[in-house]
Amino acid sequence: MKTKYLCSSLIAFFMLLLCASHNTIEAQRDSLLSITLPTAGHVFESDSIPQTEPAAPHELSAIFSSDSSAYAYYAAGQYERAVKSYEQLLQNNPHTAALYYNLGTAYYQTKQYGLSILMLERAKRLNPYDKDIANNLSLARSKIIDATEPTPLFTAYLLDRVTGFLGLRMLIAMGLFTAVVFVVASLFFLLGRNRKERRIGFYVANLMLFFSLLFNLLSWYNYRNYRDNRDAVVLYPQVELKTAPDRSSTTIALLHEGAKLHLRKAGKEGWYAVKSSDGKNGWLLSEEVGLVVPQE
Repeated sequence: MKTKYLCSSLIAFFMLLLCASHNTIEAQRDSLLSITLPTAGHVFESDSIPQTEPAAPHELSAIFSSDSSAYAYYAAGQYERAVKSYEQLLQNNPHTAALYYNLGTAYYQTKQYGLSILMLERAKRLNPYDKDIANNLSLARSKIIDATEPTPLFTAYLLDRVTGFLGLRMLIAMGLFTAVVFVVASLFFLLGRNRKERRIGFYVANLMLFFSLLFNLLSWYNYRNYRDNRDAVVLYPQVELKTAPDRSSTTIALLHEGAKLHLRKAGKEGWYAVKSSDGKNGWLLSEEVGLVVPQE
């Protein structure tokens, strides 16, 4: 009886703790999503059917009072003024998927495809499976010369799909829940009154330990990908990929506006070591590219 009472009490306590943590994370997530893309659905990018016209920006005047003018400029076809208004909003407010999406869409209408792709990539990083972001990003990529993206390894692709679909919040909650069950099952194994209880506790504890480690590793992978994203986008009409961080060095290839790159490292005197989508390694001036994760 004492073992059952103790285990029941621990289960109740940890479940209350889990619910409290879950509600806190949920509230924080909702506060962010309320300023993300409030009317857009969340689907896999592959499920999005490309359209011939970009999806319109989302009106955020209920959240940002100055957004009404930017939205009005866009609706009236005054895209240059809409760009300036959204740029001002980004300077004075937290960087959210909604603002990046709206600015990227306005850049698209002004034919600044490099900046459009950069902003939409930033929006996609914050809201990976939004159909409007996927649609507009696909349209922007269709306007550039170097539209090829590297094909990820199957393992990395599968991990990205799983962690992206579940989300960091769910992975953390599942890791915490399985850890709680592991503790309770371990108590059954250690304090069980008979062999059957101890055997059940042993197998459940081992199973929950495996899943707890799995969910925590997936959480770490998801967070690392979110924080350490090292993608970049070419912003100039045409740039030269160099063999060394020197303007006089040999040109490996010509890259065009909107091309997606992987940043390998930051060199001295404003140079980046990058890898192009077709696998070429070289150097570009930092002013020629924009980073998907803005430097603070």
